Amino acid sequence: MNKLTSAVKVLVVDDQPLIVEELCEFLESSGYRCVPCGSSQQAVQRFSEDPQIGLVLCDLHMPDMDGIELVQALQKIAGKQRAFEAIMLTGRADKQDVIKALRVGISGGCRS
Repeated sequence: MNKLTSAVKVLVVDDQPLIVEELCEFLESSGYRCVPCGSSQQAVQRFSEDPQIGLVLCDLHMPDMDGIELVQALQKIAGKQRAFEAIMLTGRADKQDVIKALRVGISGGCRS
């Protein structure tokens, strides 16, 4: 475990519990600390409560609040005092989704 993995918590957000479980299992085996969330609302709450979260892995398509809207909500919470990176996960995304994600500052994406 290095300083990066021990210092940064990863917020993992997906409305499919199995995806969250598998991602957290992989990340934790690599030395990261995970904060699993099954909804955008839960993710907003956990992010607000835990200043050590520095990376957000979230699904693009979720009910209530999609991944892009979630990242925008987290950016408002973080303000200028707190930095974090976001990576979007999706099984399907069109060109407009990619453009919208880049415009809000999402660092990268992974398409399955």
